[in-house]
Amino acid sequence: MKIRFVFSLLLFAFCTSNVSNGQKKIIERVENDIKIGHFNEARTKIYKYIGENSPSNLLIDSLLDKIELMKRIEHEFTLTEKQVTTKLAEFYPELNAQQLRTWEKNNVLEMRLINNERRYFKRAVSNLFLIDPQAAKVRSAKYGASTDNVGDFCKRYIPSLIEKRNDLGLPFDSKKIKISYSITLPANTLPENEIVRCWLPFPKATSNFLKISNFKTPEKKYILSNDSNLHSSLYIEKQTIANKPLVFSYECEIETAAKYYDLSKLAIVPYDTNSQLYKDYTKEELPHIILSENIKKLARQIVGAETNPYNQVKLLYYWINDHIPWASALEYSVFECIPEYVLAHSKGDCGMQTFLFLSLARSLNIPCKWQSGWYLLPEEINMHDWAEVYYQEIGWVPLDASFKLIENNNNRVKEFYITGLDSYRMIVNDGISLPFFPAKIFKRSEPFDFQRGELEWRGGNLYFDKWDYDINIEYLPN
Repeated sequence: MKIRFVFSLLLFAFCTSNVSNGQKKIIERVENDIKIGHFNEARTKIYKYIGENSPSNLLIDSLLDKIELMKRIEHEFTLTEKQVTTKLAEFYPELNAQQLRTWEKNNVLEMRLINNERRYFKRAVSNLFLIDPQAAKVRSAKYGASTDNVGDFCKRYIPSLIEKRNDLGLPFDSKKIKISYSITLPANTLPENEIVRCWLPFPKATSNFLKISNFKTPEKKYILSNDSNLHSSLYIEKQTIANKPLVFSYECEIETAAKYYDLSKLAIVPYDTNSQLYKDYTKEELPHIILSENIKKLARQIVGAETNPYNQVKLLYYWINDHIPWASALEYSVFECIPEYVLAHSKGDCGMQTFLFLSLARSLNIPCKWQSGWYLLPEEINMHDWAEVYYQEIGWVPLDASFKLIENNNNRVKEFYITGLDSYRMIVNDGISLPFFPAKIFKRSEPFDFQRGELEWRGGNLYFDKWDYDINIEYLPN
């Protein structure tokens, strides 16, 4: 299955339908150069064409998007073959090029040809030990089994949580957590006296699942998005000062709770296919929630003759659990279609597993949606994506494809994350690719999700490599 990287697919489609044949040819030539890794040639063609012609602003934007795409890909593929070989030398002292080619062909060592040089994903080596069983054995023989903080947490915590469970999805096992979040733009990244616009991820109260209190920020002027915004943000503008970093920050307290539904005890009734909710959450949302023939065929193979939506969801969950191991991912903005990539490479991080689940489930006409933010476990804090599935007359039920099945003889524990969510979540997003408030002028660093933040100035978007983010938490007594 061939995967092509495109930064602005919809803009490209619109642009190519409204330009002359000559303009279409330059776009096609640039697209082909990017596809085969001739980035320098693509850049030269773009700048030459813009300099020698009078293209429309729309075409210029499309061509400059290609330059941004190449920059982002290069930011992901930073390792040379020599660096990869050096990193692997302690495990494979006799490593040769033939073995590297085999791993590349099997999609377990991620590589792209860029300007006729092999360039490897910056986390390709650590991913190799996650997704290749033989490599995992080699590493385990040297260092023992890898630490799995999330898995260990689930094995220990979920059995105790199930004992307290409410089978109807009512909140239980509440936690109170103080959050301090900041974004820092290093000194002299921009000229002085420039205005920087910043959107910080902010906890979202949803379905009485999350309460927010004691909000503080050192800024006198700010804008908090309201509940209608599905990307929850705190917006701040600040002016740069020479030789001083620019810091955007807030703190607040959130009250979270677990949710769990025992759907074996609840009636699963047919969907109201005429409802707006059903129509909205069973439709295709390109580019990463897709209803392609490939997705539909796989979904039907997985569920077979099963028609009950809950049982279908369980079958999809088990399939992803067994076939798609977690691995570090490229930035989402460099993918054309994440579900197709996941199927081609048999790996994916939490968001990629979630996009695949959403595509498979919607292809079976099961309403489902994206939810994301952070998990705030005592052992580990990280950005995280999961899903919610809608069941008629029951409502939205959480599902976390990435936290996987738990090794336990009790099926409620084992399958907890098919219909449950733990108490340690900071929800930020209730959907993907949605507008910010206030609106962002330039293209986002993360066009689909929103967890780290977004920055821009009058010169354009400030990508992730230009600034740092930090989150600190404190568990408070209830």
